[in-house]
Amino acid sequence: MMSASKKLITTPLRLFSSSSVQLTRAKPTEGSQRKLTEAQNTALKRREYRFAYPEFLPDPEPKFRNATKEMLERQDMLKRRENTSLPEFYVGSIVAVTTSIYPEQQEANVKENRFVGIVIDRGGSGLSSWIVVRNVISGVGIEFMYDIYSPTVKDIEVLRLEKRLDDELYYLRDADPINSTVPTDMLAELLPEGQPVPLNDIVLPIKAATKNATRWEKFNQEPNRRLFGYEIIDRDKFTDARLRKEVANKAYLGMVSQFVQMFLIFKKL
Repeated sequence: MMSASKKLITTPLRLFSSSSVQLTRAKPTEGSQRKLTEAQNTALKRREYRFAYPEFLPDPEPKFRNATKEMLERQDMLKRRENTSLPEFYVGSIVAVTTSIYPEQQEANVKENRFVGIVIDRGGSGLSSWIVVRNVISGVGIEFMYDIYSPTVKDIEVLRLEKRLDDELYYLRDADPINSTVPTDMLAELLPEGQPVPLNDIVLPIKAATKNATRWEKFNQEPNRRLFGYEIIDRDKFTDARLRKEVANKAYLGMVSQFVQMFLIFKKL
């Protein structure tokens, strides 16, 4: 028989909950009907923190899961968050990552580096979680992969908090560079308190003439890897004119080849 000091926990714990309100299936009384409805609305508007902090979720591969390892990692992650600013952000958000530079790599007494860009991917779990940040500087695409809980990461500042239609934005590499260009001196855009995270539903055009357009077309044919943030557009006039010229040249060369073959046949006769 269970002792009085031991009780079964029937209410699941909720990590990173912004409200202490707990929804119940019990029918409320008439006097608390309005109050419970407001609490339910608040809970429904609350952000899904499992998407904001996915590194606290168990490893998606069951064979790599270990309860003791996950407990120790989460303790280290919480301690790391006490000394480092790791705010809420998503794929598509614009962030500024400040990292410290090792003494042997320092030049002109520069002890830290700050990189501004768009988060194009996020993955990993626990202490091995990572992000990929992209920006176009002087016409050159630059990407950095950061380990979020690395000791060299001093601060992650969110300059624009928003979501995109997809969980990965690698197609920005083949889109217009202006879509990946972020000013290095961009100031932070603050959202009003209580406002949900904005969804940027932009659909980026990718020209069919680019070398990787075919790869994205094949990628999108797989139902489990469907992406919605880009579309393949038709070839421009210059590309069409160049293709018509190539077709005409091939046809001309084919006619010349046939004429030469006929001439050689008649010569043998």
